[in-house]
Amino acid sequence: MFEKVSDVFSAVAFKFSSAVDVDPESSNQHELGGLVQAGLKEVLGSRNDGTQYKYAAEIVHLSDNADPVVSEEEVTWYDVRFQNPNRGPEWRLYYPSCSAVHSASEGDFLLVAVTKTNRLLIIFCDPDSSYKNELVNIFSIEDASGEKFRKIDTFKNQVQLPLNIILSRYGVELGSSESFDVKKLLSTFKGVFPKTKDLSQYARNNSSVVSPVDDPDGSLMHWMSVEESMFRAIEKEIVERKLKAGFNDNVDEFISFSLSVQNRRKSRVGHAFENHIEEILMQNAVLFSRGKKTEGNRKPDFIFPGITQYLDANYPDKKLHMLGAKTTCKDRWRQILPEARRINTKHLITLQPAISKQQIDEMVAENVQLVVPSALHPTYDSSSTVISFKDFINEVKL
Repeated sequence: MFEKVSDVFSAVAFKFSSAVDVDPESSNQHELGGLVQAGLKEVLGSRNDGTQYKYAAEIVHLSDNADPVVSEEEVTWYDVRFQNPNRGPEWRLYYPSCSAVHSASEGDFLLVAVTKTNRLLIIFCDPDSSYKNELVNIFSIEDASGEKFRKIDTFKNQVQLPLNIILSRYGVELGSSESFDVKKLLSTFKGVFPKTKDLSQYARNNSSVVSPVDDPDGSLMHWMSVEESMFRAIEKEIVERKLKAGFNDNVDEFISFSLSVQNRRKSRVGHAFENHIEEILMQNAVLFSRGKKTEGNRKPDFIFPGITQYLDANYPDKKLHMLGAKTTCKDRWRQILPEARRINTKHLITLQPAISKQQIDEMVAENVQLVVPSALHPTYDSSSTVISFKDFINEVKL
């Protein structure tokens, strides 16, 4: 469930993209040079017989203002000077034109990583985005600058992180370390998308034993990771089946199907997050209400000890708590501010790593206490005022 960077990646390099990397008016080659100097030659290959190495790759563009753009492509690692005996080798990585690259711009933070399974991950992200901050923290980059590729020491950060969950937010599926029977999974749900609540329950029942009481933080991350992998397995089966059946040249039907896939991904993960939080709270004998209306038809995710006490004007305000649940915060954390007005300090739990101290200070100023599973704490500034899920449970448990 938790891995070190060196467990997943055999080589990683980064830089800030130049015009020739992404601008079709500057270059039509779609090639990345400079990876030899960054140490990727030993991993990608270096035969001097004209061999062109082909790799499956996921090319991703990330921005705080849009959904991740993911393109699955085949890239080529080759010596562009092999036919010229008078010049030394020059290895480049060729990647095809695709939607992720079209979304990228000069100056984007660019990371190229080779996984232990020899897949390539090429990430472009806006230089001022939260995603860039996450990558810098995850890969322990001390000086994120320059237009020349620099190698990342994958062994430098030995912290165990839930990399599967983090990368799934980028649209990248590493696969869960937890094995499960895909045929049984598909058979159970008869080849259709199950209700999120049913899949959440199935994930909990068909994963290795965890202790929501002893380790609520680890249990939450583990169940989310397993369910994400199960959902992607079901989705792959359904989407492939639909693509084989075709759309009868109906463009509107194709667009509708594509949008339904994207919307399901976004809406499902939030519900799954709440489902697993609810189960852990129940396992810890915590009293709460989920999704009940307070003032102005507002519906906080969780109210403690319950909506009955909240609506009772004689119940002490100081004994009331609320918990908002958002897998990612960005600016969405402000949405919880008008919820449950009787409660002064509002708690918000998230799976987003490496939220900047500046943003956390903004939350503190608005009386929002951030709750983050303990496995993600190493990605935060040591002075950030975040608490674990277990800390929160201890606070609200009567």
